Amino acid sequence: MQSHRLLILTAILIGSTGCALKPPSWIGSRKPQPPPETALVYFFRPRSPVAAAVSADVQDNAINLGTLSDGTYFVYHAKPGPHSFMLITDSVANQPLRVRAGLTYYLRARIDQAGPHNPPHWATVSPVEAQAAIRHLERLNYGE
Repeated sequence: MQSHRLLILTAILIGSTGCALKPPSWIGSRKPQPPPETALVYFFRPRSPVAAAVSADVQDNAINLGTLSDGTYFVYHAKPGPHSFMLITDSVANQPLRVRAGLTYYLRARIDQAGPHNPPHWATVSPVEAQAAIRHLERLNYGE
């Protein structure tokens, strides 16, 4: 009798602890959706041992949006129309982009080396490539 009671108590304890340790299903599944009047622009910088200590400022039409360090990303709600996204280190990379409301865009930053003779690079990438990279990066929140 005592061993049955202990077995049942152990099963209840393990079952309730297992449920308590499981994270809610919504954690990690929330993806920002653009409001109907804006577009989402993801800026991300994959981890790289090259120039890892160098941070890069991101601007939209000369307005500072945030800073990308090695292995980070952030999301920006952009108004429709032409934009000039700049990636600034000792040099500047410019990515003109005309955004449309309701769409999502992905810009990957790359810094090969620090210094004025080694400008940073922007590249627009596919959602599949971007989401695979972003999954492993730290999200920054700049007023989103």
